[in-house]
Amino acid sequence: MKKLNRRFRGKDRATDVLSFSPAKLPGQGKSRKRGEIFVASVVVRENARRLKRPYAEEMVRVLVHGALHLAGYDHATLRQERVMFAKQERLVESLKPKVSP
Repeated sequence: MKKLNRRFRGKDRATDVLSFSPAKLPGQGKSRKRGEIFVASVVVRENARRLKRPYAEEMVRVLVHGALHLAGYDHATLRQERVMFAKQERLVESLKPKVSP
């Protein structure tokens, strides 16, 4: 993951999730793929532990984050970040199992 992050984003560190649209995938041409999401489960586990969140919830969060990038969302500006992360957290919350009283 560190190598991918360095190569495609110029950041020399591991990250939890990377998304690649079909245009950025080598040799894809007019592929029917919507893109690809790469997840570093070790980083997700470390983040979950640090943030005191369940691992499964954090995994859902990074998958949703990656999918939102493929859907065209970004967080390069503060406004974009607010919109994307609000949507991300609404989706994560909607995907949590509901416990009956």
